[in-house]
Amino acid sequence: MPKESSDGSRTVLVTVGTSSFDSLIRRVDEEDFQQELKSLGYTNVIYQIGIGKYYPKTSILPIVVKQYLDNFTEYVKNADLVISHLGSGNLLEVFSHQKYAVFVPNPDVAGNHQIELLHVLDHKFISDLDSLKEKVKNPGKGTGNFFPKLLPKTEFNSFLTSILTSKI
Repeated sequence: MPKESSDGSRTVLVTVGTSSFDSLIRRVDEEDFQQELKSLGYTNVIYQIGIGKYYPKTSILPIVVKQYLDNFTEYVKNADLVISHLGSGNLLEVFSHQKYAVFVPNPDVAGNHQIELLHVLDHKFISDLDSLKEKVKNPGKGTGNFFPKLLPKTEFNSFLTSILTSKI
């Protein structure tokens, strides 16, 4: 599990990308979930809610709520745990910084590329809303090692995979 930062804080970043995923935001905002995060040593939660309509209300842990994050990379770098929709941009960002993470596929995304990603991603990173509270006790960490499953075997793609999976 993540270690405490130098200022003693342990941050959870909850991010849904540019669309909405109110059910994910609502789940993390539930009192039992907040209590679980607190018992695991997390001290605050940052929500990025996209165009969602649900606004977090629970006050067990201090929260910050933003529609979008101006410098998403910095938020990911500073997070101790990322709970995210299974969007490809978020996936790449989280894996490039090898953060502890749990990804939840959003069933309402058009064309649902998130379900496609679900089939190539290591299951230690994946959860549904019902098992999310249990999953945050032992989140995945690392690069996810899914790039080789997505790209055909060529010299260039091997090179690209090595860059995308190396620690920045």
